[in-house]
Amino acid sequence: MKIESQVTNLELSRKLKELGVKQRSIFYWRYSETKDVEDSCDSTKKIKGAPWELWKGMTNLIQGRERDILNLDGGHIRINHRSVSAFTVAEHGEELPEDYFTYRKKKLWYGTLIDDKARNCANLFKVLNCDDTEANARAKMRIYLIENELLKL
Repeated sequence: MKIESQVTNLELSRKLKELGVKQRSIFYWRYSETKDVEDSCDSTKKIKGAPWELWKGMTNLIQGRERDILNLDGGHIRINHRSVSAFTVAEHGEELPEDYFTYRKKKLWYGTLIDDKARNCANLFKVLNCDDTEANARAKMRIYLIENELLKL
């Protein structure tokens, strides 16, 4: 399974950052206006390339190159402003309340709430969203909870 399907996609990652979610994760989407390519003279040229790439810490996962995505700021390390956290399923799970969970049915992942006020078992579970990856389904749940002021940052 590709790592891109195990982390939150770029669109949802950017939405979480916009909502004020702390940018601390194992993986990051990093924006780069240029891409490094080595020519036959052993020098590095800059060419236009795909602007967003998935990184783990300081390693570009797609190209397998190490480059710094961290900046030193007064002795403290901070994430580059052109990077956004690409949260894993586990990282989302740490932030979700216990009565929210995901499950898979056929090829979709569903974000679900256990409704304590349900009058019968048929209404006990409320589906909030669905997506083709579990990380995205959990990201959508976090966004829903933050936007509806049900989850504090």
